[in-house]
Amino acid sequence: MKSEFKLPDHKYRSINRTSAEDRRLSPSARGVMFYLLVQASTWKGQVYDIVHNMNCSSYAVKKAIKELVAAGYLERKHTIKKGKFTGSYYKVHEQPL
Repeated sequence: MKSEFKLPDHKYRSINRTSAEDRRLSPSARGVMFYLLVQASTWKGQVYDIVHNMNCSSYAVKKAIKELVAAGYLERKHTIKKGKFTGSYYKVHEQPL
């Protein structure tokens, strides 16, 4: 199963503080959000990339992603080919929807 993340298009790395100050988010979710926001807008990563670069478990990253989806910072779309689920695509929002 494959997951990709679509990021806002920025040529700089100044980020919105909303997610960092959102008390609904755990420190892990804030860390994953920060990691996603500082990537290049063309970056297409997978959960494994986040796990490897943040040096944490895949369970922790997946839990943080679920938290970010629930809070509205990530928008998840499932990809289906020939009637079968093939992965997820995430769009990152600097502010919750």
